[in-house]
Amino acid sequence: MNLNRRILVKLYKLFDLLAMLVSFAAATYATFDYYDREITIENFLAMRVSIENVILFLFLMFSWQFVFSAFGTYLSKRLAGRVRESLDLLKATTVGTLTWWAFAAVFNMSMITAEFLFIFYLVSSAVCLSSRLMLRQILKWLRLRGRNLRFLLIVGTNERAVRFAERIESRPDLGYSLLGFVENHWKGNPVFENSNYRIVTDFEGFVSYVRENVVDEVVVCLPVRSLYNQILAVSRICEEQGIIVRHFSGLYDLKRAYTRTDHFEGESLVTHYTGLMDGWQVLMKRILDIMLSLFLLALFCPLFLVSALLSRDYHRGLFSLCKNASDSTNAGSVFTSSGPWLRMLKKNWPNSKD
Repeated sequence: MNLNRRILVKLYKLFDLLAMLVSFAAATYATFDYYDREITIENFLAMRVSIENVILFLFLMFSWQFVFSAFGTYLSKRLAGRVRESLDLLKATTVGTLTWWAFAAVFNMSMITAEFLFIFYLVSSAVCLSSRLMLRQILKWLRLRGRNLRFLLIVGTNERAVRFAERIESRPDLGYSLLGFVENHWKGNPVFENSNYRIVTDFEGFVSYVRENVVDEVVVCLPVRSLYNQILAVSRICEEQGIIVRHFSGLYDLKRAYTRTDHFEGESLVTHYTGLMDGWQVLMKRILDIMLSLFLLALFCPLFLVSALLSRDYHRGLFSLCKNASDSTNAGSVFTSSGPWLRMLKKNWPNSKD
């Protein structure tokens, strides 16, 4: 990570903490009337703050920063779209707000109410989203004017490599400057030969090239089956030099499968799947299912209650009728074998005697 990127990440973290403080202040101001006190400088300075509250608030700030880091909001989003970045931020603010709710429940913080958390979530999400989108537009404006560029090197000269280079050059707002290609010179490659790109070094001279030139990222487009050793050597050299390495996930040329990266016990796994496994889509589906179920239960709860009461009264009256009929010595025409009530009793209790 170069110096400019480190400075930008530090500014990201600082701004997220400021966004949290602004959201906290806004939520406090909006819910302060619950304490029947007017917000003035005198009242604010007269508030007693214990050391325990200070430590707890600092821990909340640390948890907020940890959640944002866990959702990858400080990673490079140069190739990611606005939707992807916005979803990551919304996930981070949602989990961060739920963390505040958990702390309030455990430590009995009466100040953090449901109204407080709702306002805090809205303000923090709006501030973080608007700031990231605004910064994205500023960086786009700078990159179009030759600032904030990243120097890119592509390993391989096959059709995929050429196609990727064309896509990169068609998006100057991404801020990539293509240095060239790394490949051993060989003939019979019409796709690359008909293009205007050039080979800057071969595999043997790759080490000296990255040491003598500024290279920020390397994209590997080599076939794994035949050039595995070259891919491994390039990846290790970039690891030693601190250069970002990107590989294409479609190693098996799957047409309809999606790809994602999972981590398990320190190992990275590339997962291919054709449907929705998990993620925000499944999470939103579960939330909608729960909300819809609760809504329908609340809507039909009076109907269920009335049905239960009517059923109880019906069975109670039926039991009383049976008891009176059994105690009566002269039931009359109603309880004869052709009477309607007795027919109903026989239907409900087929094993009963006449």
